[in-house]
Amino acid sequence: MADGTRPPMTRKNINWIRELYRDVYSEAGGVPVPSAINAGSYINHADADLADPAWNTSRTSWAEPYF
Repeated sequence: MADGTRPPMTRKNINWIRELYRDVYSEAGGVPVPSAINAGSYINHADADLADPAWNTSRTSWAEPYF
């Protein structure tokens, strides 16, 4: 937009990205669990879904991908 603001995300967009993320990390339980091919999550990009067992099925604490 001309004033630099963006329209709010819709539930449809949020669900789309959640499902994409879950599919990309499907072998690790839907989240970027640190491994030989993945260093985890970038600390400046907080992801509330890591603490939600509906989206984080890895049995890994939300903190592990960050630290």
